[in-house]
Amino acid sequence: MTHLQEFGKVEVTVRATIRPCQKEDLPALEWMGLYTRHRNVIRDAFEAQERGDGLMLLAIAAEFPIAQVWVRFGQHGRKSLAYLWAVRTFHPLQRAGIGRQMMQAAERILARHGIERAELEVDCDNQDVLGFYRGLGWHVVDRGDNDCFLLAKNIALHKPARTTGAAKQQRQADARP
Repeated sequence: MTHLQEFGKVEVTVRATIRPCQKEDLPALEWMGLYTRHRNVIRDAFEAQERGDGLMLLAIAAEFPIAQVWVRFGQHGRKSLAYLWAVRTFHPLQRAGIGRQMMQAAERILARHGIERAELEVDCDNQDVLGFYRGLGWHVVDRGDNDCFLLAKNIALHKPARTTGAAKQQRQADARP
């Protein structure tokens, strides 16, 4: 063959379950070596989830994490704040609606925990994704010092009456399988 030929098309349906990370998922979060150098970061995020200080939300298909949204819980003044990070979908599956489902699931969890505001950063060289976040109601609030945009979204208008300790215990319970 002297030129590329197309021999057909394949349409693939992927069924995934959105759930918190489990210890058995940790090796697969390295995405076949792409994030191996971040093994300690992955472990630390999982330990934060175990303490109730974070959440590692995954979309699992065929026992492989095809997408993720990680959350770090904290306080910002008197508002309850969550910081979303490591938001990604496995590259071949991008633009299939998985990221939207992941973000919506994360926001539902945050609202259930009375989080009033969520923030995330987007690299300035990844401006294509800004439309995705804007479509979900996120707004650029600042251009950070780290070559990134800071985005924010108001999550819950009314925080449930719950003590900080009780909220942390609920997050720990939610993170358990």
